[in-house]
Amino acid sequence: MISTGRVEIKGICKSFRIRKDKKISTWPALDNINLNINPGEKVMIVGASGCGKSTLLRLISGLDQPTAGSITVDRDLVKGPGADRGVVFQQSTLFPWMTVWDNIIFSRRLCISLNARDEQVSRAVYRSNALVTLMGLDQSVELYPNQLSGGMQQRANIARALVSSPKVLLMDEPFGALDAQTRETMHKVVNHLFKVEKTTVIFVTHDVEEAIVLGDRIIVLSANPGRVDTTFTTESVNRDEAGMVKRNDVSFFEFKEQILSRIRATTTMRATDDLLQKVAKD
Repeated sequence: MISTGRVEIKGICKSFRIRKDKKISTWPALDNINLNINPGEKVMIVGASGCGKSTLLRLISGLDQPTAGSITVDRDLVKGPGADRGVVFQQSTLFPWMTVWDNIIFSRRLCISLNARDEQVSRAVYRSNALVTLMGLDQSVELYPNQLSGGMQQRANIARALVSSPKVLLMDEPFGALDAQTRETMHKVVNHLFKVEKTTVIFVTHDVEEAIVLGDRIIVLSANPGRVDTTFTTESVNRDEAGMVKRNDVSFFEFKEQILSRIRATTTMRATDDLLQKVAKD
């Protein structure tokens, strides 16, 4: 069986043109990002605000283009959005005029032509039904987005992103707007989902605990511009029989502190660099 979902990020740089004091200048958001992500791996991107986490995810999704470097999925160059990548954002992107079921199956309907064979239609319906059950949406398929809680909306968003069987699932702080209890429930849901789907996952979050609970590997980005600072693996953290991280375990607290220390260090380095630049100008 040929593995799919390998993402290779080589020398990625991204700069934006900004206007300040009637002058246009270039602001570097990312600088020389190099990452290899294995098929089925769950990689969490963390770092201080402004380090380019979401910018990197947009580049992988094809919603934006790098200034330099390349991104490939199974050696295919990313030139724009594609069916091989599903995306889930922090805010719900469900169509408000469609039911949950119609939202989930929408992308499959786009792919199926009028001349599609019966087995293609059957597979699409089976896939949609399986995801509805997996995400706990059985009682909500006839409801509209405004009739759902934030957590249920995100379940539907994730199901819709996965219905076309993408090689890579990109998630940009999908639970950032949820309350703590709902977020913890979603962690259990997606942990089970990841085990079943075995899709490559690249997940941006500002919540270090969330990164530890959901990830195989955690990438800390430094800021101004964003660079890969440190890579952690979650193998050392103890888990229960269901595979969930034990949040009250000493190994969890120690590991969390290591990551937070690196994030604080990158923030300190950024503040020091800013101060040195200001002194140099003065």
